[in-house]
Amino acid sequence: MPAPKTAAEVQGWLRVRVAELLGVPSTEIDVTAELASYGLGSLHGVTLASELQDFVGFRISATLVWDYPTIQGMAQFLAEEAALNAES
Repeated sequence: MPAPKTAAEVQGWLRVRVAELLGVPSTEIDVTAELASYGLGSLHGVTLASELQDFVGFRISATLVWDYPTIQGMAQFLAEEAALNAES
């Protein structure tokens, strides 16, 4: 089983993927800004959650983007979940 993703790894992946979805450089993505402020809609959110599930290697809720509206918050939550999943 691969090592659980760290918050920094998840944050980096999210930053790049959100930038790709928006068609902007990743340096323009503020990890503390709410994703909705970039105009990401529900379809983007579901797509992002699905791809993120593959990246982290465990099932996540499709509502994750709304439950944790910033990249920073989402990354921290997912890193904690990854560590818990690795323990079980």
